[in-house]
Amino acid sequence: MSDFLGVAHIAAQNHEALAEMERTLREHFSQAERDPIVVRIERAAPDLSDTQLRDQAHTLLDAFVLGDASPLSRRRREAVERILRRTGPAGDVDPEGEAILRDTEHLILRSADVTLATANSSVIEEMVAEGEQFDWVIVEEAARASGPELIGPLLLGARRVLIGDHRQLAPFDAERKARLYRDDAGEALLTDAPELIDAVSDLPDAVRTSLEVLATDPILRADALGAALRLEQPFREIAETTEAMAHARSGPVSMLTEQSRMHPAICGLVSDTFYGGQLTTVDRIADRPCPITPASGALSAPVVLLDLPPLSRTRVQAFETFEGTSPCNRAEAAALFEALDRLSPANGATPTLAILSPYTAQCRLLHARVSSRVDPETRHLNGFASPKGDGVFVQTIDSFQGGEADLVVVSTVRNNQKMGRHALGILGDRRRMNVLLSRAKHKLVLVTSTGFLKNAVKWSEPGRGPGHDLEFLAALLRRIDLMAAPDDPDANPTASIIACGEDGKVVQ
Repeated sequence: MSDFLGVAHIAAQNHEALAEMERTLREHFSQAERDPIVVRIERAAPDLSDTQLRDQAHTLLDAFVLGDASPLSRRRREAVERILRRTGPAGDVDPEGEAILRDTEHLILRSADVTLATANSSVIEEMVAEGEQFDWVIVEEAARASGPELIGPLLLGARRVLIGDHRQLAPFDAERKARLYRDDAGEALLTDAPELIDAVSDLPDAVRTSLEVLATDPILRADALGAALRLEQPFREIAETTEAMAHARSGPVSMLTEQSRMHPAICGLVSDTFYGGQLTTVDRIADRPCPITPASGALSAPVVLLDLPPLSRTRVQAFETFEGTSPCNRAEAAALFEALDRLSPANGATPTLAILSPYTAQCRLLHARVSSRVDPETRHLNGFASPKGDGVFVQTIDSFQGGEADLVVVSTVRNNQKMGRHALGILGDRRRMNVLLSRAKHKLVLVTSTGFLKNAVKWSEPGRGPGHDLEFLAALLRRIDLMAAPDDPDANPTASIIACGEDGKVVQ
């Protein structure tokens, strides 16, 4: 890998992803003939002011200060040590010491085989300004980066690799920003533009002229707004354009169809629902031992669906209660914990567990119930570890993008008497549902109401554009039915559907 990469810069959307990539790289490089230099240019922990790069600079200077050398070099080292010990008025390193540390950081960066930073890191801006260039620039989760976030990393090298999934979460606030690029919104902004730009000093006259032209030329304005909208989600634009060019035999974009996270049954569910059956699983995944032991055969399948009745067929007034605009569902919470109580780690294993929901109110409800069950010493829940080992088991879809766990339990929440898309809320967002269902490595437990979902899809209006239809939910339910009752009588079911009552208790 080192020979392939040369000198590489890797960018990601969050610190957790960088930490995981650094761990994976160091494991891979542990077999190398020499120990490559890997630098993560981020804070080592959220509550620390120093970055990992600064820590490495201190380590290098400490080694220099303590090393054996000639009397002349020793005097130089002693001078460096005195400078670094001096502090400024706020208790930090004084300016001369800061200059030494900064020079050492630059030396480490120039010597590094791989540097890692978040896409919007200020260090990237500094490297661009200083003309730094890498043999390769790799951007992980590029589909979650907006155009402005990608510019910095892409300027750091001529060979670039963008890795992402435009069928999962979009860049932050992409939907709200998209509304700003409608023609009526653009026209309104241009009306106020002259007054706004008067407040900006040293603005070239060409900017004002261009804005005046856009305000009076609707065709040019539409083209400019369309281009700006595409730049908000550049990865999606590239991927969808390439997919549309079905006649092209080759090109710079390819779909990675082989995955190594999910059990083959879970992969099949995700593949058929969201990827047209294109995803496959590497051979070694099928042979992994499952670290989870079920208390009954019904929970032994890789995919388990706890099926609550639709509200229309019960005597309860409502399944959903609201905290502000966010719904929660106590019956689903009861079903979820009943399933958890029937699952335990296999002998000697400490599998990871994630409890996910699209809604913050449900997450708060689940977190309150989980907190009383977590072992304060081990931070484990029923023998399961949290994905990050921090005792946090409950997360929303957005916060768990890029995460994974051996066991994932999902509460979908929605179960009401509304019709169509309004009944579904976030469940109608195929990209979020893709994330929700693709986090599990060994077992996925889905708590929902298939009757409610089928009614909502049946009475929905056709979508108004690509990715907005609800057919994926119908495909999801069909696939689970087929997994639970395969056409081949000799095939083992890979899903189980367990009926629950209106109180969330399993129907015996």
